[in-house]
Amino acid sequence: MSPEKPTAIRPQGWMREKSSRAVLAALAGPKDSGARFVGGAVRDEILKRPVTDIDIATPLHPNEVTRRLEAAGIKVVPTGIDHGTVTLVIDAQPFEVTTLRQDTETFGRKARVAFGRDWVRDAERRDFTINGLSVDAGGVIHDHVGGYDDLVARRVRFIGERDPLSFEALMQRHGPMVFGVCRRLLQNAQDAEDAF
Repeated sequence: MSPEKPTAIRPQGWMREKSSRAVLAALAGPKDSGARFVGGAVRDEILKRPVTDIDIATPLHPNEVTRRLEAAGIKVVPTGIDHGTVTLVIDAQPFEVTTLRQDTETFGRKARVAFGRDWVRDAERRDFTINGLSVDAGGVIHDHVGGYDDLVARRVRFIGERDPLSFEALMQRHGPMVFGVCRRLLQNAQDAEDAF
C-alpha cells in the first residue's frame, strides 16, 4: 500500500450546496474527525463527470448519526443500519451516510463488520483502490490505498494487489460483481479521451 498522498480539488457545487453543508454540519463536532464524501461522487468529480450520487462516511456510530441528523431536522431512514448506513433526502437530493467499518471476519464476499473510527482501516476493507478515496469538505482527497493514481490512469486494482488487472482478467476472476464498476470506469476513460 502506498502512503497517503493528499491531493486537493476545489470544492465543487455539489459539495457546497445547502443540502451537503447541512449534512456535514450535523455530523461535525469538536472531538470528531469529520465526515467525508466517498464513493461514486469522488470518482466522478476526479474524472470531471456529473455527480449525482452522494455518499458520506463518518466515524460516528449509526445511533449518533441518526440522533444528530434528526436534531438538525433531517429525516433519517435506517436502510442498512446493521451495516451502519442510513439514507436521507434533503431538497430532493438523496444521501447515504455510513459509519466507518472494519472487517472482523470474512466469508467470501460477505464480512462481519465492526463500526470504527479509523479512516485507513475503512479504506483497506473496500474492494478496489478507486473505492478507497474520500474527500473532506475542504476538497482534500484522502488516499490511503493508491486509488487516486489508479483512477487517473484508468486502472482497476484490488486493494492489496500490486498489479492492475486487465478488464478481461477482472471479468474472468470476479464476473458480475464488478461489471458495473468496470463498465462505468471504461466509459469515463473513453469520454475523457474523446474530450481531448
